[in-house]
Amino acid sequence: MTGDTVLDIAGLRVGFPRGGEVLHGVDLRVAAGECVAVVGGSGAGKSVLARTLVGLAGEGARADVRADRFTLLGRDATAFTERAWRAARGRDVGLVLQDALGSLDPLRTVGAEVAEALQVRRSLDRATTADRVRAALADAGLDQPEVRARQRSGDLSGGMRQRALIASAVVARPPLLVADEPTTALDATVAARVLDLLARLRDEGTAVVLVTHDLGAVARVADRVVVLRDGVVVEEGLTAALLAAPREEYTRALVDAARLADGPGDVPAAGAPVLTGTGLRRTFPLPGGARVTAVDGVDLTVHAGEAVGLVGESGSGKTTLARMLLAADTPDAGQVLLDGGPWSARPERDRRPARAGVRLVPQDPLGTVDPRLTVRSVLHDALRTAPHPPARADRDAAATALLAAVHLPADVLDRRPRTLSGGQRQRVAIARALASEPRVLLLDEPVSALDVQVQAAVLDLLVELRRTRGVAMVLVSHDLGVVRRVCDRVLVMSGGRVVEEGPVADVLSAPTHAVTRALVAARGI
Repeated sequence: MTGDTVLDIAGLRVGFPRGGEVLHGVDLRVAAGECVAVVGGSGAGKSVLARTLVGLAGEGARADVRADRFTLLGRDATAFTERAWRAARGRDVGLVLQDALGSLDPLRTVGAEVAEALQVRRSLDRATTADRVRAALADAGLDQPEVRARQRSGDLSGGMRQRALIASAVVARPPLLVADEPTTALDATVAARVLDLLARLRDEGTAVVLVTHDLGAVARVADRVVVLRDGVVVEEGLTAALLAAPREEYTRALVDAARLADGPGDVPAAGAPVLTGTGLRRTFPLPGGARVTAVDGVDLTVHAGEAVGLVGESGSGKTTLARMLLAADTPDAGQVLLDGGPWSARPERDRRPARAGVRLVPQDPLGTVDPRLTVRSVLHDALRTAPHPPARADRDAAATALLAAVHLPADVLDRRPRTLSGGQRQRVAIARALASEPRVLLLDEPVSALDVQVQAAVLDLLVELRRTRGVAMVLVSHDLGVVRRVCDRVLVMSGGRVVEEGPVADVLSAPTHAVTRALVAARGI
């Protein structure tokens, strides 16, 4: 049952000196004990809206924020000074950002980061603060919260960092919580626990604004849905009714895109083994001198032309395993073979000529390129690594052909990655990886940050590349729907070990291990 109005906005307009107006008269009302989801495609204005709700619309740029009405807990937020907003953040409104790596201070412990949000309550003593921090970390789904509190962000997986951010936002129990893609980097079971946490906070009286592209999350926790398109609210309503029978064509397209197709369909038959890992083991140090085993005795074979999915909870070891397959990390025991010959055991100088055959498509393509370079420069550099690099005069034609292969127009060549949408950047990342004519693509959460329409398009592209180029793929993902769409086989990891593996359809339809059953149940497959 909802209570008093916590957030009341009418006619919200937000613009920027160079980018023009992004939000065009948005209305939004959220009551205590209510969760309102904001959904929409890439560029709809969702994240600008989320940041505006906590006084951070500009992200370093000067934003023009105007509204007919903008009240937070009954106070006129349009009159807030920067000092007033700083006081309100944490105390009155909490924010969970999507970019956990960029939002956490790498020099401070996680415990210090979370405790900072409690400074608004100066009456708390050190012991009480420590207890509240550990409880918040546990509520956000982190195991061993006392250990995690002593670690720094660089010691944690992406999913763990995201949960630390959530703990920081909820530890002071603000009346309003704004969550911008809070489950993007999380596996299905942890995402389900985080959504359960949001639902519990809602039921305890917190007003929640959930900005997300995950319509499954919307169905699970939201009471109402607001659909944004190009900065305008095109539809809103009660969650169940809107998702079951959307009125607007745009909303119907979002709902349809969330229903990923089953299986890759007609793809080339798997060939000889290309990449083989045997007995792979990798450990890392913990505070206090202990060590944690990230990968423990894993065997994996990838055949030419097939796609293998790696799934598991955050911290299960799937990304560490992928890094060893890429030879970006060296196993403590075991070895990786490429075409039957040494790969992980070779010195980098000897391995470098063969690197063109195994390429990475990262989760964050923006963070892996020099922001000063144009797409033309990025692709030209990649083409130099091809087995038969094109002549300088032919590089533009080759770069244009790469863009065409990922369904991007040639005019993208003269743009910088930061000016592209998330889906366009991911397509450029795939084009860059294809430049060296690889036989294996390692894809680390390639669509986790994309909205449902762009996600579906990129997955269709990966299936198309399997058909047209016969490239093998290792797909690391927390989303079983993504693995089902692209992959032939799946390995389920837990605690650094493979606990179940087999054809995707068999494993997902009749899982035998408790971890797999939990992942399938959380995803709703």
